[in-house]
Amino acid sequence: MIRMMEQVSTDSIEAMLEDHHRLIEILQSTNSVSLQATVESAFAKTLLVAVASYFENRITNAVLQIFQEETNGSDALVSFVRDQAVSRGYSSWFNWNSRNANQFFGKFGQGFRSLMDAKIRNDNVLAQSIHAFMEIGSIRNPLVHQNYAQFNLDKTVAEVHQLYESGVIFVEGFPLYIRQHINDEQLDNTN
Repeated sequence: MIRMMEQVSTDSIEAMLEDHHRLIEILQSTNSVSLQATVESAFAKTLLVAVASYFENRITNAVLQIFQEETNGSDALVSFVRDQAVSRGYSSWFNWNSRNANQFFGKFGQGFRSLMDAKIRNDNVLAQSIHAFMEIGSIRNPLVHQNYAQFNLDKTVAEVHQLYESGVIFVEGFPLYIRQHINDEQLDNTN
């Protein structure tokens, strides 16, 4: 069920982009240059917020799902974590002013942070993906909290889409990385 929801969200981002491209084509065909510029600017903001929301949903759902798996589906424990750690807590998981996710990784213990440090050192694509993910989050906060209508986003639709395509690599990989770490810990504890 969660995998199906993830696909719907990804498809929704792509559908938004397709609709935007069709609208731009119509505006180009009618030589509506100033309206086209207005639509481009407004859609870049909309796309950035949609991507940030998608990333938040994927990360928080992954944390909850893994916690549920590790507690054998304990409703009491999952409810506590959802209400006390996940609900409205996502923004505090990251230091959005940095371009790394070290604060987030550290919340899962030094072992996980060390694992991720090693992965990032050995994988430039992952390092760039985390940088893109963090950039989306760092732009999203002032965009939604500092007068959205007047906020000057210095990114084009294509640049936001590029950040999305890069950042989604980390977002999709995160559940695998944390599961790998949990499995490694469990193996260490049995030896």
